[in-house]
Amino acid sequence: MINDHHVLTAAHCIYDKDEGGWASTVEFNRARNGNLDSNNQFWATHLHTVKGYIDDSTKPAYDYAMLRLNRSVGKTVGWLGLYATQIDANLNTSKVAISGYPTDIGDNKQYCDCKVVDSVDTNGLHYTIDTSGGQSGAGIWGVFSGHSDFKVAGVHSEGHQTHNYGVRITKEVFDNYVEWMTEG
Repeated sequence: MINDHHVLTAAHCIYDKDEGGWASTVEFNRARNGNLDSNNQFWATHLHTVKGYIDDSTKPAYDYAMLRLNRSVGKTVGWLGLYATQIDANLNTSKVAISGYPTDIGDNKQYCDCKVVDSVDTNGLHYTIDTSGGQSGAGIWGVFSGHSDFKVAGVHSEGHQTHNYGVRITKEVFDNYVEWMTEG
């Protein structure tokens, strides 16, 4: 959650050119713990990603997106602000976390792992946080230089044998999220 009605995610979670484009239905569940409670179930009314991902989904830097939900959830569960910095040292070796619903465990419970960022590049964060299928689109969050509360610095988008990757919240990514929030 990045505000009352908006959730960040990975673009590949909502758009797949080979499957016909945009997802026809996107469900969001907050704080799921086993059985689904309909009070925790929300639906996306608007889907956003960048043209770069639609044109070429092979470029990892474009694999980010946002959902607008059909009703308020953030005022109940809270949300995290976005953290954009061009200063690599503010991210490199920062302790970050990813929480989500890994499919390899399969019990519909939320899990979280924390580790330091191994390295950063212009558009991404590289880390060895334990992730699995089902966690794509999760925020990469932590407490960063100059802040006393949690912020989201990236979007988890790829898992590899030796490391994982997330799209970094750069000024451009930040500006896109702000624009999408004003559009719906």
